[in-house]
Amino acid sequence: MQDKNLIKYGKLEVLNVKDYIERMKQMRDKIIQLIEETKPNFIIFEGVQYQSNQLTYSQLSQLQGVI
Repeated sequence: MQDKNLIKYGKLEVLNVKDYIERMKQMRDKIIQLIEETKPNFIIFEGVQYQSNQLTYSQLSQLQGVI
């Protein structure tokens, strides 16, 4: 945000990659590229909340660690 106005938003996707480790690598690379392009002053990560799927919770937690 700049002067309380949203500057940019979007969604990062990795499609058709079944191996979750490869997905994490690709997401990491996309996030690094986005940081290099935008040079943000700060970054905020939302906490991973367990709901009902232990595998998804574990993979999201691992992705946060990779990033």
